[in-house]
Amino acid sequence: MKLEINTFKSIIKEEKFYIDLYYGEPQRAKDLDLLYGLNSFDAFEQLKSLLIILYNLRCNLFHGEKGYHPNQIEILQPAINSLVIINSRLMNKLNSDY
Repeated sequence: MKLEINTFKSIIKEEKFYIDLYYGEPQRAKDLDLLYGLNSFDAFEQLKSLLIILYNLRCNLFHGEKGYHPNQIEILQPAINSLVIINSRLMNKLNSDY
């Protein structure tokens, strides 16, 4: 998942996409807070920022005012990969506990 986290770091740093939007307006300070969390040495902070990013992307995708554009694959692919990894790890943990 390191690759996905690094991809999100680059996207936020280079302002390729805005993660946090308020009625369609970019919230750069909140994006920078997420970048700070992704750069943290604390795994919990990294995961927290990643989950917030995934949630915001979900909200933007389902509740946003515009449709899908092919250039969005740059942000959607690492999101999909992250979800696959997280789900796999959760299922492994659940299966090992029972």
